[in-house]
Order: sequence, then structure tokens, then C-alpha cells
Amino acid sequence: MIFRNIHPRTCRAWLSLVSPRHESCFYSTVPLQPVPPLTQTLQGYLWALEPLLPPEELNHTRRMVQEFGRPGGLGQQLQEGLERRARHTKNWVCGTDTC
Repeated sequence: MIFRNIHPRTCRAWLSLVSPRHESCFYSTVPLQPVPPLTQTLQGYLWALEPLLPPEELNHTRRMVQEFGRPGGLGQQLQEGLERRARHTKNWVCGTDTC
């Protein structure tokens, strides 16, 4: 196994060097990520569930996703909130600007 020769103290020392206070230097090099369109997110969600759910549950989930993504529905409202957050923060995925 590749990790067999790594001493635990080495890992702790490395982790102490890579701390959240040093992560800010990476933000300037990572491009801002766009909020994906709601339809793309919902299609990806269904695609991920296809091999996991039996047909009747998948059909039920498709109906729920369709309801969620309908114009004026909850999905559209939440999508607008994400897009607004993306316009006003550096990282719309994270709960704060420091992660």
C-alpha cells in the first residue's frame, strides 16, 4: 500500500502547514465558478439517480423534479437566490467567503 511508509507525525506537520489562513492566496488564481442553469442541475440530479432507484421511485422523483423546476416554482426562486449570491460574493458555493 502506498501510504504504509508515511509516518503519522509527517501528516500532522503537513496539515499544520496547509491551514485555512493560507488558503486565501489560492483565491486569486482560481476563476469564479458560474451558477449552472437550473435545468442542467436537475438533469444531472436525475441522471445520478437513474442507476440507484427502482422504476416507480424514479418516476415519482421525475415528477417531483418537474414540479420543483417549473416556472415560478421553488426551484426558480432558489436559483435566483443563488445567482444573486454569486453576484455579491466570491464563493457562492460556500456558506462564507472564507472557505
